[in-house]
Amino acid sequence: MEIGQIVNMRKLSLSTLILLFFTACSTREPKSVEYQEFEYTLVDSITEFPDSSFFTSISQMQYIPDGSLIILDRNRGDISRLSTDFKTFQVIMPHSETSLVNPESFCMKDGFLYVVDNMKVNNLMAIKDGTIVHAKHLDLISQGHRMTAEDNHLYMTLSTDSTSILTVSADNLQEENRSGCVIEGPDGKTERMNKRHLLSDGSYLYAVTECFPYIEKYDLKTGELIDSADLSGIPVIAGNIEYISTLELGPKTVSLYLNDAYISQGIMYILCASRGEQYESNTVILINTDSMQPLGQVKLPSRFYDSICADNDYLYAMATSPNAELQKIKIER
Repeated sequence: MEIGQIVNMRKLSLSTLILLFFTACSTREPKSVEYQEFEYTLVDSITEFPDSSFFTSISQMQYIPDGSLIILDRNRGDISRLSTDFKTFQVIMPHSETSLVNPESFCMKDGFLYVVDNMKVNNLMAIKDGTIVHAKHLDLISQGHRMTAEDNHLYMTLSTDSTSILTVSADNLQEENRSGCVIEGPDGKTERMNKRHLLSDGSYLYAVTECFPYIEKYDLKTGELIDSADLSGIPVIAGNIEYISTLELGPKTVSLYLNDAYISQGIMYILCASRGEQYESNTVILINTDSMQPLGQVKLPSRFYDSICADNDYLYAMATSPNAELQKIKIER
């Protein structure tokens, strides 16, 4: 099947927003490419950590080069390190009044762990070897969206009516800058519609909007938008657009379906929900980050997933139904 045809979105209750696309930004239609349905092999899975403690809500994961997964579990309120063979486990930031209370998102870079915890007054923290070395209060910081770090800067979504990305100096958390494209919405919706998962690959910053089928590619140093792509021709996303067009959404309600994203080895993985009579969140879309073109998708074995990440060989996915299970998956490409 070929991807390249843009779905007619005039039926959408938010059609004027979509047709406007971005304020001061443009979106390139995808070229026709062969879109594949990939097979997978479930290599391994666990329902508890190696110390026999349980997990239920792994909301974010990051692979780091020492062969570990850094894991944020919202229900446990902690951040842990788990080896990719699922045999070695260590809590690196526990849940406590002096440590983490309600961590929402994180990223790790060059030995520093950066955490957003909205139950703390200074809700952005830089942590080294388990010690909070810098902290800062940020207003309106987003909950649960991916943040990333490159070139001594942190990038996180902070949606306003004119910007969508907050850049903070990793050396001095007090230094910040705001940028990023904005989708215009009606009163009360612009801010909610512009929350993004932010990813980086050492050269570029990528943004994945939760409720619109667009991805953006920014220059890390200048913040300039250098490329973007419309994914509305992908079958699962086209189905979501059609279904959402039948809904009567409230004045401040948006419908989300791009639930998580991750980059590894030139591939962006996007966890996409399927809206409809039987909601499920188990489709992972693969995008080539050089061309910004979709390669295909894989439908994972469980019905619901909260988060994903990847290393050079495997995809790691947190299933929540029918069981809470962390899975190690080989995508056959």
